[in-house]
Amino acid sequence: MSLPVHNFIRSTAGGGKFVVLKNTRDGETGAFLISDFSVDSQHTDIVRRFERGTGLSLRDHGLAVRGGGWWKLDDGRLVLYGRSAAYGRFDPDWLRDRLEPGTVTGERVIVIEG
Repeated sequence: MSLPVHNFIRSTAGGGKFVVLKNTRDGETGAFLISDFSVDSQHTDIVRRFERGTGLSLRDHGLAVRGGGWWKLDDGRLVLYGRSAAYGRFDPDWLRDRLEPGTVTGERVIVIEG
């Protein structure tokens, strides 16, 4: 099952941060929030932007932040790595199984370093 992607990246961005949301009811569904440094400098900013933009409260809709990290574009690849100081480490296997190439920034390959 593919995760919905909420992309807050400007077209000239080469790196930034991301957050993973999981559905607390089923543990299988969720969302992937990604932003570049010029838009959001903190992982908590990405979550606030999502809540404001969608009108959703995470808790009211059974969603919880389950980690975050950093991203960079490297020779046509989207590389996901690191951890969020606010939300901790994301689960690379869970994310790898649900994030499809081309759904985030049009990249062909997603590399998750973990």
